[in-house]
Order: sequence, then C-alpha cells, then structure tokens
Amino acid sequence: MPSSTLTVLYPALKGEGDKFDLDYYLSTHMKIAREAWLGLGLINYQIINFTSGAAGAESAFSVAAVLTFDSADGAKSIGTAAETKAVLADVPNFTNVQPSLLFGDVREQWSKQ
Repeated sequence: MPSSTLTVLYPALKGEGDKFDLDYYLSTHMKIAREAWLGLGLINYQIINFTSGAAGAESAFSVAAVLTFDSADGAKSIGTAAETKAVLADVPNFTNVQPSLLFGDVREQWSKQ
C-alpha cells in the first residue's frame, strides 16, 4: 500500500494584519500535530519556509507542511479523528490565514540519505 501525503500550503502574508508565527509553529504546533497523528499513521513531515518563487518572483505561499502517512486512509482520517481537535484548536495561536489542503498518494520517492 503506497504512503499518502497531506500538504498544507499557507498563503503569502499580503493582507494587513495577516500573521504566521513560524517559531511557534515549529516549536509547539507541529509537536501537537505529531502527537495527535502518530496513531493515525503519520510517518514523517517536512516544513518548508518559502523565500521566493521561481526566478526570484514573489512566492504565492509562505510556508508548507508536507506530512507523510502510511496510507491514504490514515491521511484522510485526520479530518474526522477526535485527535485533530487539539491540532485545530491551536491554529489561532500561530496564524490567521486560511491554508490550502492537498491530499495525494506517493508514486515515487528518492532520497540520497
């Protein structure tokens, strides 16, 4: 069974009052998410802080979280899992922007590590 991903894309902060506290997100929020979703098949995650778009253009996104689960069922179950309540309740502590969520199945993977 292939692993599956949830990608959370936070938009670039363009509006007055838009906020995203990356330090809090890394030190606190992702710890809450990790603890909540380990039992749902979370394998790993990467957090990407975008600095620019292609050829130095302004990026449409500020931060992405790419979370890998051991199955599509695991990734998609977070939407209805009781464990997700704590994750969602913490969101106002680091941002007030609405992310885009993308689910997908891993078809190929390579790593030098």
